[in-house]
Amino acid sequence: MTSSEQFQTAARLWQEHRAAEFPACLRGAEFEGIDMVMLDADTAGCTSAWVNTAAPSIHNASASCRPVSKT
Repeated sequence: MTSSEQFQTAARLWQEHRAAEFPACLRGAEFEGIDMVMLDADTAGCTSAWVNTAAPSIHNASASCRPVSKT
């Protein structure tokens, strides 16, 4: 799988995650002192930033990868 394909898969999974509701049973729940709503929000922030900033560089990098001729 190329990096572009990996990115597309990650972007699709991110869209699916955003469309899903947060499980009601986890609202206010903590595990090992970690609030599940905050864990989801923190992870969402990181993922959103990565998807929104990686897209241009992934596409530019794959477009610029060409065999180098040795002359």
